[in-house]
Amino acid sequence: MDTDPWISWVINQIIATHGTMRINELAQDVVLSRRQFGRKFTERIGVSPKAFSQIVQFQYALELANTTNKLVDIAFEAGYTDQSHFIKEFRKHTASIPSDFFLFIKIMSHFYKNKKYVQGKNDDTH
Repeated sequence: MDTDPWISWVINQIIATHGTMRINELAQDVVLSRRQFGRKFTERIGVSPKAFSQIVQFQYALELANTTNKLVDIAFEAGYTDQSHFIKEFRKHTASIPSDFFLFIKIMSHFYKNKKYVQGKNDDTH
């Protein structure tokens, strides 16, 4: 199936606004009703425009977490209404709370940075 030119434009708009652009605005910009827009977007992308926007917004929040540890700052910068909204979305995407998730990432990063693999040491064939 060929991609309609409008779908590329819409995806670029969602990414450029870090998932915070309103779906109604996008539908109006491509001169479709919200219902038509949602149906056509889902047919072509595989998820609803709202779900896609939420994923993009969450990915942006994860990028921000590399520069700050304050959840309230991440939530505000990523466009969430407040910290509790961010935590709710975080749990939806990771099944974890941010502090547990980032601790796990830190531990795993440390493990893989410092892991010494010795050739043949774990080899059971000798």
